[in-house]
Amino acid sequence: MDESKKNLRRFTRMMDRMRKLNMSRKIPSIAKNEYEILGILYACGAGERTADGRPEENTPAVKVSRLAALMGVSSPSVSRTLRNMREKGFVCLRTDAADRRHTLVFLTEKGEAELKSCKKHMDRFALRVFERMGPEQVEQLLILLDRMIDIMEEELADAKKGDLL
Repeated sequence: MDESKKNLRRFTRMMDRMRKLNMSRKIPSIAKNEYEILGILYACGAGERTADGRPEENTPAVKVSRLAALMGVSSPSVSRTLRNMREKGFVCLRTDAADRRHTLVFLTEKGEAELKSCKKHMDRFALRVFERMGPEQVEQLLILLDRMIDIMEEELADAKKGDLL
């Protein structure tokens, strides 16, 4: 087996190991997919509220179908997660007035607070990992990942829709 194929197998195994890390031990109050949804809603501005805590009429909302697409999962899967999140008070769900087939999702104050709390835990975890690696290795890792992402973006930009990568 040539060096490139060995590196590809090694890289694939590493990415698989990273994907399988059980980060829920660090933030036991929330599931991974709930954390991801909170992050998406926050980034989209879906947490803007009136003084009484309800979503404003012009608050950006995220459709369930859009969340599913961003997460790479089915809409029914996202809907199940959202029902649990609504019960916990993390999100508010509203039928889209313009198209009643769609459900709009908003971040609540409690959901935003949970996201910030989880992020604080994750940041502390990452800083401990960086500390153990040392500044030189962290810098080297970041440079290499940045370079890899640049190349991947270029490759994807060059590919036409439907092209086999």
